[in-house]
Amino acid sequence: MQERSEKTGGSSIPVCVVITLSCLLMTGLYAYTRYVYFGPIAESKIPLYISNKAISWSSVLLLCSSFAVGPLAKLTDRCQKWVAYRQVFGLTGLWLATLHILVSMPIFNMFYYTGFFNLDGTLKVTTELSMLAGAVAWMVLLFPAVVSLPAVAASMPAVGWRRVQRLGLVALLIIFSHVAWLGWSGWFLPADWFGGLPPITLISCGVIALLMLLRLTAALMGNGVND
Repeated sequence: MQERSEKTGGSSIPVCVVITLSCLLMTGLYAYTRYVYFGPIAESKIPLYISNKAISWSSVLLLCSSFAVGPLAKLTDRCQKWVAYRQVFGLTGLWLATLHILVSMPIFNMFYYTGFFNLDGTLKVTTELSMLAGAVAWMVLLFPAVVSLPAVAASMPAVGWRRVQRLGLVALLIIFSHVAWLGWSGWFLPADWFGGLPPITLISCGVIALLMLLRLTAALMGNGVND
């Protein structure tokens, strides 16, 4: 989630706090507009159900930002100043992913998520696959998070450290499957989109896909990819 040679001072934390709060506000407003204002969700479900959507979406945005800054810095000098924020973006994304798991626990039932369950109360196979992918992705994210610690990074060879960091990209691909298993059936029915707004699952997967395209573009242009 960060280059070994980077030095992130305390100033990176306030900036990340502002960016994180901005992400949560933006995604929260979108979720409210789509699911409450235009959709069927009651306002009583804002504290957990709606906020959980903002938390999970913001987690994806920050994790993708952590891995997007490197190739962007190679493509344009304007993004060089953001390189120092990659570690805090990645760790905050992991923290939000953990919060997403905790918030999901008390509301993960067929009363909140009817479409995830069979009539007999058991999980649909797509839901089970999604939950498995989510759990695996979270575990994989722990590896780059741990090696981002200064003491651990200093004890590792550079090549091995970079390889572990790139596990974050593997985790994002797994997150793509986690999200897609839950929402892909609604992606191709724009007439059913509340207020004409695309599902959050579609947007989240789109962000991950754009990240992979960005990194591929940077690599093909011969600029390499600064993880």
